Amino acid sequence: MDALVFALDRQRFGVPADEVVEIVRAAAVRRVPGAPPIVLGALDVRGTLTAVIDLRARFGLPLRPIDLDDHFVVLRTRGKTGAMRTVAFVTDRAESLLAIDEATLGAPSSVSPHAMHITGIATTPDGMVMICDVASFLTEAEEHSFRTAVSTAPATASSAQ
Repeated sequence: MDALVFALDRQRFGVPADEVVEIVRAAAVRRVPGAPPIVLGALDVRGTLTAVIDLRARFGLPLRPIDLDDHFVVLRTRGKTGAMRTVAFVTDRAESLLAIDEATLGAPSSVSPHAMHITGIATTPDGMVMICDVASFLTEAEEHSFRTAVSTAPATASSAQ
């Protein structure tokens, strides 16, 4: 499997490269009243209104505002119900594309409260990379809440084009 490796608060994570649509520079994200707390807001990515997920909150890392040097990683993934959906998340930086032998992935620690978002741990010459379960970043209930909030909010969102 190829994985996009990214940094978040001095930790390294990876997402399956085949789920990555694009990486875009940080832009202002419009808050969506009524959206779940894990959603920073909405971003119009080439005509698709996309939830921007706060991975810092999801992984229990220190929160901070979006910086102009940050990147948004836009992903297309299959939710738990099988429906395709587009989501984005903020990262400190996208680092590299890494080939990972899935047979060598270590199991995530079951004692971690965030293990449900990690499918495995890769050991590389540069250190550990936690491979993420992208579908778990935004639950079906959170996505439904986001879509409901967007449908009742004014139709202006920041754009990444």
